Amino acid sequence: MLKEKYLPLRAFGIRLALLIPLGQVRMLKISLVDGQRQRRLIVEGTLVAPWVSEFAIACEKARAELKGRELIVDLRSLTGIGPEGERVLLQLMKDKTKLQCGVYVRELLRELVRSTQLKALDAADVLNNADSEG
Repeated sequence: MLKEKYLPLRAFGIRLALLIPLGQVRMLKISLVDGQRQRRLIVEGTLVAPWVSEFAIACEKARAELKGRELIVDLRSLTGIGPEGERVLLQLMKDKTKLQCGVYVRELLRELVRSTQLKALDAADVLNNADSEG
């Protein structure tokens, strides 16, 4: 049986893109793919506490070991984001980290930019930096 979750427009709560079966544990999977020119951090699942801190640590480690490569955080398989996850994503945007995302996360990023005090020029850079999957 599936439990229906809604996408609230408020700045609190968990935003979910998909239905979650009752009793299923929300998990987060973080994969690191190294290439010659880029290092890709692939994030799958729900970005909620307590996994947000693990995600933030993974981003810091990935950034520290770039060795001249570009860091790309792939959020296309992200299905839910809590308030803590929103804060980490906002910090990644402020740090000008390249984000790859689908429509759901791209719209969430737009909402975060609108609800924060980012300068208009920085906001444009952030949203242009968030690649859509098409």
